Amino acid sequence: MAQLEQNLAALRVQLTDGEVAALDAASTLAWGYPYDFIGLREPW
Repeated sequence: MAQLEQNLAALRVQLTDGEVAALDAASTLAWGYPYDFIGLREPW
């Protein structure tokens, strides 16, 4: 039960726009060729 309650508590966490942007920037992948070339033509 304790683990379930801890997991459910995570649903109450709210990130700011700045935090979300920082996480997005940190998790951006560097695909390399040929995906970087394709990315110039196709928005992912």
